Amino acid sequence: MARNTEQGLSGTIGNLVFYTMNGKNYVRSKPGKQNKKRNQKPNPLNTIFGTVSAYGSPMISRLSKVLLFPFGLSTYNQLRGWMRNQYAAHAQDINWELSVQGSSICKISSNIDLRDFLTIPLTVNDSGNGLITVSIPAINPVKDIKAPARTQLINLKLVAVTSTFGQTQGSNSFCMEQYNFNCNNQLLAAKEIVLNTGATAGSIVIVVAAIEYALFGSLNNNYTTNPNWLPAAIIAMGRMK
Repeated sequence: MARNTEQGLSGTIGNLVFYTMNGKNYVRSKPGKQNKKRNQKPNPLNTIFGTVSAYGSPMISRLSKVLLFPFGLSTYNQLRGWMRNQYAAHAQDINWELSVQGSSICKISSNIDLRDFLTIPLTVNDSGNGLITVSIPAINPVKDIKAPARTQLINLKLVAVTSTFGQTQGSNSFCMEQYNFNCNNQLLAAKEIVLNTGATAGSIVIVVAAIEYALFGSLNNNYTTNPNWLPAAIIAMGRMK
C-alpha cells in the first residue's frame, strides 16, 4: 500500500513500488517470488546422466543376475557412461533405431572384447509390438568362435532389458534366449532368434550378447566361470517402436 508524503508517494500499488532517494522520486516493479530456495540442489533427473543413472542402473542390475561374472562398481560406471553417451545423442530423436555398430558396442567384460571371440556379425532389428529379432549368420564354431581348449559346448546368450525411462507408469521388462551348439567343425545354418520383451512403444532397450563355454569333463556341462573366457557386450540400444 502506498501513502502520500511530503516527498511524494511511498509504498506499493499493485506491482509498482514508489520510493524517494536523494530527494528524487522513483518507481520500480515489485520483484517476483524466488521459486528456487537458497542452497537447493538441482533435481538429478533434469540432467541426462541423472536420468540414465536413475533408470539405467536397475537395467544393469537385472542384467548382472544372468551373466556368469560379478558386476563391481567399475562395471556399473562403465555401462552407465556408455548409456549416457548413447542417450545424449539420441534422446530427442523421434525414431531411435536399434543398430549394431562395431565401433560403438559396449564391453561388459572389462578385460576382453566380444569381437575377439565372435567373428561373425549379429544384426538386431526392432520388429514392433515389443519383439526384437537377432539375426545370426551361418556359423562354423571352430572357425568363427574363439574358445578355450577342451570346449564341448558353446552357448550364445542374448538378453534384452527395457525401461520406460520415466515416460510412462509401465514397469521394466527383461527377456533372454539361448542358442546352444557343439564346438565342432560343422557349419550351422543361419538362424533368427526373437526376444519378446513385452515392452511398450517408447521404452528404452539395451540388447546384450554373451558367450559361455562348457568344457569336457565339467560337472553337468557347467559353463566356465573363468572371466578370461566370458565375453559379453551391449550390442545395441534404442527406443522401442
